[in-house]
Amino acid sequence: MVINLLEKYPDKIPVLLKLKALEMKILANKDISIAEFICFVRKRIDYDSKKAIFLQVKDTLPPLSEFMYTVHERFKESNGTLIMNFNSEDTFG
Repeated sequence: MVINLLEKYPDKIPVLLKLKALEMKILANKDISIAEFICFVRKRIDYDSKKAIFLQVKDTLPPLSEFMYTVHERFKESNGTLIMNFNSEDTFG
């Protein structure tokens, strides 16, 4: 199924975003940075702006300036999916 998505949408990356109790499947643009992807996720789940969001890939925090396609190439699963873990922390008191 993932291979079909990659063929149908060659400019997208299949991302499995794991939150505490749920998993979100997202087709992300290859040419956006991790920072832009975090903004997209924050809007999509309507997350509080007073909390910092961190996305981990295989226990690694990718740099915010890194592009999705480079993270995908380094950390993708055998089926082509990029699995990211969502973590957050209060930033203002």
